[in-house]
Amino acid sequence: MNTGFPSHLSKVAGGALLLSLAACFGGGDDDDAPTPPPASGARTLSEAACTSVGSRTYTNSPVFGASRWVAEGAEKAATTATTALPAHCVVQGTIAPRTGVGGVPYGIQFELRMPAAWNGRFFFQGGGGTDGSVSPATGIINSADGGNNVALSQGYAVVSTDGGHQNSTLTTTAAFGADPQARIDWGYNAIDKTAVTAKSIIQGSYGAAPDKSYFLGCSNGGRQGMMFTQRFPDAFDGVVAGAPVMDLGSITAAEIWGLQQFAKAAPRDSTGGIVWSQSFSPADRQLFTDAYVKTCDATDGVADGMVQNPFACGFDPAVLQCTGAKNDTCWTPTQVAAVKATVAGPVTSSGGPVRVPGYSLPRETPVEGYVIDTGWMTPSGQPSRLIGTATSLPGDFAFGAVQVPYLHITPPDPTFDPLGINWDTYPNRMTIDPPWLSTRVDISAFKARGGKMIFYHGISDPGPSVSNTINYYNRLVQLNGGLTATQAFARLFMVPAMTHCSGGPSTDSFDQLSAIVNWVEKGVAPEQIVARARAANASGLTSVKPAIPADRTRPLCAYPKTAVYKSGNVEKAESFVCQ
Repeated sequence: MNTGFPSHLSKVAGGALLLSLAACFGGGDDDDAPTPPPASGARTLSEAACTSVGSRTYTNSPVFGASRWVAEGAEKAATTATTALPAHCVVQGTIAPRTGVGGVPYGIQFELRMPAAWNGRFFFQGGGGTDGSVSPATGIINSADGGNNVALSQGYAVVSTDGGHQNSTLTTTAAFGADPQARIDWGYNAIDKTAVTAKSIIQGSYGAAPDKSYFLGCSNGGRQGMMFTQRFPDAFDGVVAGAPVMDLGSITAAEIWGLQQFAKAAPRDSTGGIVWSQSFSPADRQLFTDAYVKTCDATDGVADGMVQNPFACGFDPAVLQCTGAKNDTCWTPTQVAAVKATVAGPVTSSGGPVRVPGYSLPRETPVEGYVIDTGWMTPSGQPSRLIGTATSLPGDFAFGAVQVPYLHITPPDPTFDPLGINWDTYPNRMTIDPPWLSTRVDISAFKARGGKMIFYHGISDPGPSVSNTINYYNRLVQLNGGLTATQAFARLFMVPAMTHCSGGPSTDSFDQLSAIVNWVEKGVAPEQIVARARAANASGLTSVKPAIPADRTRPLCAYPKTAVYKSGNVEKAESFVCQ
């Protein structure tokens, strides 16, 4: 089949308008008196109180839809979850509904879930991609956990938002970029308005404001967490930002560059279309993984299929290059060049780095490439983004290739072909200081109020490069007088071989919420976080030799430390030390 670059103007399925939201709750007559608010400081919520939530006035005047009561055990956070949710109230609404550019309906939609037995804490569940829908506000702590151990089950009140737009009303997921207010809403306004509104509803429902507030998110959710520390430092006591797409314009540039390089290694079909999935065959990918593990595995003191510190291993893909004709035991020079170029990041025709112009940084910065790690060529690593499968296109068509025409060039141009980017001139078209940029290093106001922040990032991430997060953290260290001073309020944990937010031959399940809560409420700063492998990630765990057992645990160490084998059972975290 012809698997060349598809039109990014095709409409998404459905195209339905936003659901109309009624402005009342419950089924009583208009003359019925609303249920009075609870006594000050109450920590419980009844079904009757749930149905009367919409009868009171809240900050930002949300337009409510129908609230509903969920009985204990009636729902799960996900179909894969083994435990059911507690009794709780589900509140849905829209802040500032309007009609925008092109007659598209916009508004900041949200969902707030309030447990019958509240622990006094508020949890903001970060979004993903470019948002565009309201995810169930159950309080996902780790995307690798299959919907178990969610914050709602622990007694948190939880909110989520669509970022100010609905994908079902758009021609493509990034088309909201044609509306100036929608850009601002997605960038920062929607999360601010949602947090403030949710806290107001919580206050009105329980008769008390949250004792502590926490934000957790990965990818776009990680960016949102950073945005809170930079623009709205009083909103949260603790923030966890995973794999943050803090500079989305730069990240998509790296994604498009990677597509261009892998296209050079791919054959063409009978119509001239790029056969992306054959740029690197499964055998070619396994060659890479096996060679990398063989070269780097024991650098942490034990050969176990995992590389704790890939930065200490100088693996060069050129060792795979064929000396004669291509066969299953080697790569072509074009394949080697494609990987090395993707790792290095985009360059101009003269060989210099492509620099992002005019952003809110002290200087222009080069677009980062990707770090080679054990998970690089595994199913959820670079292949999913730059190769795809025999029946699906590379994932970056749905990310960078869709976003560039609407978000990352000015003015927006739906006809712009990202695969045809000229790297000598492209920076001149890039959007300057967009509202979604969250690279400000000065978070002194967040620090001053006692806020704590945890970053985490998979080293094999094929989306935002881990290098972006490392560079940001190093700038924090520089601004705040050194590592010790910075670790008093912000810490970074890298996850070896983990791809984007989860997956890869990695221990990708770990309790971020307990780590940040213990730091905020008990003053216990995390030196390490124990991470576990998962049986559900079988394809990732078996992609390396030796395969990784599903019960393996490893310590994630506070940067710049990494885990080194000490002694004992190699499958247990306690056999490793952070140094």
